[in-house]
Amino acid sequence: MTAVSDSLSASRPASLTGYVDGEKLRVLALHAHPDDETLYTGGTLAAYQAAGAQTAVLTCTLGEEGEVIGETYAQLVAAGGGADQLGGYRIHELTQALQALHAGCPHFLGGAGHFRDSGMLNTPANDHPRAFLRADPDHVADLIACWIRWMRPHVVLVYDDGGTYGHPDHIRAHHCGLLAVDKAAYTGDRSIEQLHEAGLHADPLWQAEHRCGYGGTHLYHAEEPLEKEPLAPAWDVPLVYWMMQSMSRVEAGLNTIAGAIPSQWSMPAAHDIFNTADNEATHTIALDDAAYAAKIAALRAHATQVTVYAPTSGPVSFAMSNNIAQPLLRTEEYRLVRHPHSASAVNSADIAAALAHTKLSE
Repeated sequence: MTAVSDSLSASRPASLTGYVDGEKLRVLALHAHPDDETLYTGGTLAAYQAAGAQTAVLTCTLGEEGEVIGETYAQLVAAGGGADQLGGYRIHELTQALQALHAGCPHFLGGAGHFRDSGMLNTPANDHPRAFLRADPDHVADLIACWIRWMRPHVVLVYDDGGTYGHPDHIRAHHCGLLAVDKAAYTGDRSIEQLHEAGLHADPLWQAEHRCGYGGTHLYHAEEPLEKEPLAPAWDVPLVYWMMQSMSRVEAGLNTIAGAIPSQWSMPAAHDIFNTADNEATHTIALDDAAYAAKIAALRAHATQVTVYAPTSGPVSFAMSNNIAQPLLRTEEYRLVRHPHSASAVNSADIAAALAHTKLSE
């Protein structure tokens, strides 16, 4: 695994697996809100796309409860009698961020606006009728499974069991995502109605590709009447990873940015920001300059939520609306929790290496 000291220095492009069994590797990242895709997996998505893979993000809510930075869009939030239009604006930010990461267009569980940001635990937002937290977990998993069967990812990335910093939507996405992987492997799509509820028919890419799956397998045919279309078959995701961020890397990052942040920001203790035990991560993706630059650009796209400080020389840091500084690490870490028994290659610097010599069709 990459040494801690390497996590903040410029890195040379790593050799990553971009093709599996004669076709492009497909990576799906499941996230609760816009900006999570960049914060936790942005560099990985950019790096694997550059290696030839197809990358996609499925977002569960529009992040309506996010705290807006600055005055320009402050009245978009619902709190205090605002317009409650922040979610719609964050679609724009997510679109720009995904473009920076070359990760395609946004995909929304249930379609844009179907589920609502639940806010932090024990806040009034938990009780909104459309709050993600109020939805039946088994039903949510059914809808995510529809996306998995259409996209047919080789790799799925989900939050750790603590939901990174404990957000209830993150925890719900974690549990429902893992359940969805099992559901997608066990059975095919059950009904056209469920595909509609999952949001597939409202998805621009699903429509633009003439109802064609990511890997070129025609799951749907535009010329056929909807009621006669075949449903997607089961898909057994080979690799599933939890998102990690080891304490030692966080500590090293904080030491590097100390004294090199904007004056209005404050420094946290390492245990105050997302971290996991050093021995929990099984894989570490070192971000080369291109992937790191893409992550910076994507974070800047989420301007209502994140401020990026990237001086001409010196370490890059960022802060959310609380003005608490965090280092922008040059690594993204994962824990492998699902893998094929036939995997014959292990490489802790490449989350898809276990598939390089695996025949998925067998």
